[in-house]
Amino acid sequence: MKKIFLLLLVAALTHTVTAQKNFTTYHTDYKDLTCDIKISEDKDGNGWSLWIDMEGNEGGIKVTSKTYPEFIQSLKEAETKYSLWDSTAKVNNVEDATKDMDIKCNVEGYFMYGSKWCFDNTVTLSYSFWVRNLAGETRNLLLIRTGSMVSFTNEYMKDKGKKIIFYSPNEVNAFLDAISPEKINAFLKSPKAEDLFK
Repeated sequence: MKKIFLLLLVAALTHTVTAQKNFTTYHTDYKDLTCDIKISEDKDGNGWSLWIDMEGNEGGIKVTSKTYPEFIQSLKEAETKYSLWDSTAKVNNVEDATKDMDIKCNVEGYFMYGSKWCFDNTVTLSYSFWVRNLAGETRNLLLIRTGSMVSFTNEYMKDKGKKIIFYSPNEVNAFLDAISPEKINAFLKSPKAEDLFK
């Protein structure tokens, strides 16, 4: 019975979301990473989802139009603390530290397991401030983690989790700008290729 329910759920999800389209990218100087952000629209036209790749595009988080406000709010709160703690660490010459932020956000996650994409519908993001010596230089970082993920269709398909590591408050602000409501709305309202050639 459980397997039948899961198959029906997967079938329902497949028919409510359109194909993903390349929306934008974001960059972090940590490992010089540039990751993709895709967007898909609900077939009923009442919503959309951002698919934000992390760590070399082998998984990431899915932010729906319903969870987007909470996600943006949590990011802005984290950026405010990050900016403050970044300044404090520099003034006090801190060279090594880890401080978790009291900020959480619920999204969905996806990851590659072998050659199969898996999805976790219950991911809670956590935020941390790190001070680390990287290549002989002290860096103050913002770490965003998914925690471990488990496929909602197969509890044995697991992933240790994905993360984004921002090198500066400017990188966080660039990321926020890339996924701003204005840019999302402009992209969604742009003419579809199939509508241009009638």
